[in-house]
Amino acid sequence: MRRAAVAALATLVAGCGGGESPEDAARATVQRYLTALGRGDAAAACREFTAQSRQKLAEFGERQLRLRPGSCAKTIDAALHAPNGPQLRRLGNAKIARVVVTGDRAEVSIAGVGQRTQVVKADGAWRIDSEPTGETD
Repeated sequence: MRRAAVAALATLVAGCGGGESPEDAARATVQRYLTALGRGDAAAACREFTAQSRQKLAEFGERQLRLRPGSCAKTIDAALHAPNGPQLRRLGNAKIARVVVTGDRAEVSIAGVGQRTQVVKADGAWRIDSEPTGETD
């Protein structure tokens, strides 16, 4: 009985990321996002955003890109197929330069990208917290 409880606890801890530091977890979230962009996988990229950020991207897609119905994945996919799409896909090769965690928030610096990526711990996982700007550069 005790052995089964220990095994169940070990499985639970392993599934939750166990000994991963907040810095490593925030870094992994941004790395998965960049990798998804590099593959052109809009759905996978959207999974790395907070629910609120996904909603804002969907609304941006409806309002600015006239996507009906709007969704995060449709908005990211449209960006990947826009004239600057190749530039976005090249982010798949970008290196994360620095991660600074303060409580449940992190700032992630990506080499060659001027603006830092904001990451927050939401529902037990680190997710990108972002709003679309409409900028193309």
